Amino acid sequence: MEDESGKLYESTEGPIGGLLVEKFAPRRLAAGQRFEYRIRLTNVAEKTVSSAVLVESLLTALRIVETNPPSQIAEESSGRWTLGPIQPHEEVVVRIVCAARKAMWFRSYTSISYGTGT
Repeated sequence: MEDESGKLYESTEGPIGGLLVEKFAPRRLAAGQRFEYRIRLTNVAEKTVSSAVLVESLLTALRIVETNPPSQIAEESSGRWTLGPIQPHEEVVVRIVCAARKAMWFRSYTSISYGTGT
């Protein structure tokens, strides 16, 4: 499924615990192409998610150029963000600008950890 900007829409099968994870990125990449990739986390639970940590690993043929918010680790193909508390029904978006080293299909791996509060 593609969103209104024509970019690939990827989503988990459902929420990971209380967080729904959605990814937006180009489907196919050209060698040398720079692109923006977005990860949107939505707290679908009725409790606050505390200490949310997102780790995103890209294929080694992709290089992270910049992120917003800034990544806490400085590796070319992975990032880590401590996103703090996420209130019920709140959305948090991480924007990642990448460059493709070769022509390829986009792919990434996401890991999330968090605690729940009230």
